[in-house]
Amino acid sequence: MILFNKIFEFVTKGHPRSVKAKKNVLISFGIKGISILVQLLYIPLLVNYLGTTDYGLFLTLSSIVGWFSFFNLGLTFGLKNHFAEALAVNDQEKAGKLVSTTYIVLSVVFAVVMSLSLLVFPFVNVEKLFNIKLDSSDLYILMIITFFSFCIRMILQVIFAVLEADQRPAEVSFVNMLSSVLSLISVFIITRLKSYGDLLLTGSIINIVPLIVMSLYTVILFSGRYKNYRPSLKKLDFSYSKGLFNLGGKFFIIQIADMILFSTTNFIIIQYFSAKDVTIYNIGYRYFSIISMLFGIIIAPLWSATTEAFIKEDFVWIRNTFRKIRFIGLVFVFCAFCMLMVSEPVIRIWVGEKVLIPFSLKLVFFVNVSTGVLFTPYVAFLNGVSKIKLNLYLTVLNTCTFFPYILLFIKGIGLGVAGVVLGSFFAELPCRISQPIQYYKLVNKTAKGIWNA
Repeated sequence: MILFNKIFEFVTKGHPRSVKAKKNVLISFGIKGISILVQLLYIPLLVNYLGTTDYGLFLTLSSIVGWFSFFNLGLTFGLKNHFAEALAVNDQEKAGKLVSTTYIVLSVVFAVVMSLSLLVFPFVNVEKLFNIKLDSSDLYILMIITFFSFCIRMILQVIFAVLEADQRPAEVSFVNMLSSVLSLISVFIITRLKSYGDLLLTGSIINIVPLIVMSLYTVILFSGRYKNYRPSLKKLDFSYSKGLFNLGGKFFIIQIADMILFSTTNFIIIQYFSAKDVTIYNIGYRYFSIISMLFGIIIAPLWSATTEAFIKEDFVWIRNTFRKIRFIGLVFVFCAFCMLMVSEPVIRIWVGEKVLIPFSLKLVFFVNVSTGVLFTPYVAFLNGVSKIKLNLYLTVLNTCTFFPYILLFIKGIGLGVAGVVLGSFFAELPCRISQPIQYYKLVNKTAKGIWNA
């Protein structure tokens, strides 16, 4: 009871902005705990049912389809900041128009993308694209289903930007968790009904179930809490689209660069190595991503909270918050090190003997995750206050150096799959060095020129 009272006091006392963030963090930890458990069950289930090759193919397919996220044009990022600003000054009319304009523009964009894809898909050589020699008819159909599901998901995810702008990231985590749980249950039922690995059916369920959950949750929110912001053609206002595109355009370029750095990894591995190596990479990645997921819970409310704090020039709150987050980040780095030390027996218990992950790959994952934990808070701050011009230029530089680094590490030095992770790490270094410097300049009001853009 004493412990409960202390937790309750910690959560409910402090600045209203901090209280809201702490409540979201606490709820999100419970939700993410379930999500991590689902992930731990999901991967061995899929590996054992589909096999390492088919599972690697599905991961690569999902990554390739994810490349088309650039058609989002950065609009949801622009919406998140502008919607948060509208809420900060209680301008409900502007907030509603921003939501409607974003939904309608994205719906038109992805309707065009889906229509054009029907003309392109017949010319896609699946065997060459995925570096395979087998019956590719099911994979071709799954590619179409995955792509169309992705396009619809990009439109539905606008509600996530609204929730995050309203400092309710826990609800985003809840929707994703519910989607994962229902997908896991559905796939488990398939494994009991069909003894052989059905890649088409399994992949279709994994794609479609989240769409159903997101659609229902969107309807519920716009029928209740957010009914004043419900999307409508009457609220379409292209005068707001300029602001969305100006800020969103910067996020758009950063988004493309990030896509090249992160979403091409599976494709690079399957081209230079094999589908089995994609599975090895992803299991190592998923293992260490537990740290990123848990730390992300703490960071999630920071974006929109700093937007509000920066507008109100509450630099005392910003400094105090970052002081605490830096300490928490060091704790997470220590946890990541502990995970590295026990990784071999834990991964063997988790996925069995089918997948063996080299220590060199696990080591570079540890380094990458640790630096990510230490620098991600600064990214959230800069995004939240819309000071991203320097980050934009450096991200473009990252993209230019990414492939040369990868070729150096996997071809020149011969580091194998670990070289792909190292390539990403070194490509990102300029951004990671500049972000804390820009943060300190902004909170100390000494930022000038590109540091303040």
